[in-house]
Amino acid sequence: MKDFDRFDVLIHADPPAELDGRILAAATARARDIARRRLLWGRAIWSLVSAAAVVAAVGIIWIQHFESTSARGEKARTEELLALADWSKLEQENYNLYFSLNSGAQAVSELSLQ
Repeated sequence: MKDFDRFDVLIHADPPAELDGRILAAATARARDIARRRLLWGRAIWSLVSAAAVVAAVGIIWIQHFESTSARGEKARTEELLALADWSKLEQENYNLYFSLNSGAQAVSELSLQ
């Protein structure tokens, strides 16, 4: 019961000014520490959100670049395959060559007939 008797004095009297000042100083330091931590966490979160947005934007641009490049490459391959399957130019050259060879032979044969 002796332990409770010494705190009985605190109930009826104001705390010493030195103790009150120390408590207020500790509370102020703790409040500043909490505010500083909140500010740092807020900055860290906004920095992470900004970095994630930049990474997402770069990723989207990167993917679209490769998709458009592969689409262009696919179009070029399709055109090359169509050009390989197109025999009209070869047939035209073959006809021209045949005509020029035969017309020369025909001219020679016509000369021999005269």
